[in-house]
Amino acid sequence: MRVIRWLVVGLFVLSLGLWTLVRYQEWKRQDVHAPIITAQPEVLNLSVDEMKTGLMEGVQAWDEEEGDLTEQVILGGLSSLSSDGSCYVSYTVFDRANHSATLRRKVVMEDYHSPQFQLISALVFEQGGKEDPISYIRAFDMLEGEITGSVTSLENDLDMGQPGEYMIQVQVANSMGDLSELSLPVHVLEQGEVALENQCPLLYLACGESWNAYDYVWAISGQGEEKLQIEDGVDASTPGVYQVHYWAGKQHTWMTVVVYE
Repeated sequence: MRVIRWLVVGLFVLSLGLWTLVRYQEWKRQDVHAPIITAQPEVLNLSVDEMKTGLMEGVQAWDEEEGDLTEQVILGGLSSLSSDGSCYVSYTVFDRANHSATLRRKVVMEDYHSPQFQLISALVFEQGGKEDPISYIRAFDMLEGEITGSVTSLENDLDMGQPGEYMIQVQVANSMGDLSELSLPVHVLEQGEVALENQCPLLYLACGESWNAYDYVWAISGQGEEKLQIEDGVDASTPGVYQVHYWAGKQHTWMTVVVYE
């Protein structure tokens, strides 16, 4: 009986040893390491045109068990814009063991500017007209193209029945949260006055850029034999919203000039 007892104990110890060895070998074969993502340079400077193709520049991923995983890196979305005009892009990669790595990288768009507005016609109307000035406004973004559908009106004191100058305030934002606001003058003409044709009703001008109201006479037409007069209220050295009044007799139009920094 004693021999049998020792044989049983021996078999148990041997089985336990084999089980431990198998578990150890399985543990050694286990993938316990997460991959690593690197990006050089750490801050990416791109033009707006390069944003679609350049965000993966200098990105690499490596896993200790699987080697190079660069081709498997997933490009994430862009963050909201910071006050300095930069944003962040994220990258993620997974290995076969479902370990993941994520990297966040700063992106500076060198030639980016906020969304801008356009007018399809000057906001100059005859008294008693039924036009809606908001329908004349378009908005465009450097990254997303036309975003007119996102334009909203904040304030509007317009009375089409009373001649005079009014203001409408509009705003638009792109998907990155970059908000543009603009106060646009609207003119309601007196009885007997008519609007001149104006092919450049809204102009954006960089602060300090050369400016001459006579350079835009080409955009004004419809005055017939009447001599065109100009009243230029633009200060190209100071950011703000200005107007240029073009008229000939009882025919009028205005150009809105936005001077930006």
